[in-house]
Amino acid sequence: MSDELLVAEIHAASVRREQRSMLARTVRKTTLPVIAAAIVVVAWEIAVDASGIKPAVLPAPSGVLSATFANRDILIANALPTTLETIAGFILSLSLGGLLGVLLTYFALVRDGNLRRLAGVVPAGARAGDRPVRDHGAAPHQGRIAAR
Repeated sequence: MSDELLVAEIHAASVRREQRSMLARTVRKTTLPVIAAAIVVVAWEIAVDASGIKPAVLPAPSGVLSATFANRDILIANALPTTLETIAGFILSLSLGGLLGVLLTYFALVRDGNLRRLAGVVPAGARAGDRPVRDHGAAPHQGRIAAR
């Protein structure tokens, strides 16, 4: 019975030690970035105040916070339309990107780069009526453009 009690106490101590270790890791992971950010903000405030930079060029963090608080009604009123426009733009970019991905994957005309011909884009140095002509001994990618 005492051996079981000893094993249970050792296990409980091990669990407590692991919990303390996890707590210490969590504190380190959260507090160090917060402290670093605070140091950057304080250094920014001191640098702006000491250098005399105009607030229009580089405002101090305290100026940013006071302007945000002073204009909070306007900011809150414009937050919803801005959020909706951002979501709409994201959806549009996903849709167009998906469509372009399908085009590039399933249509040889687009995949092989022949879309320039449809769009009327002519490579630099080429003239209207020119067609690609290949040397018989050259590799396919080393051809040159020649007139008909």
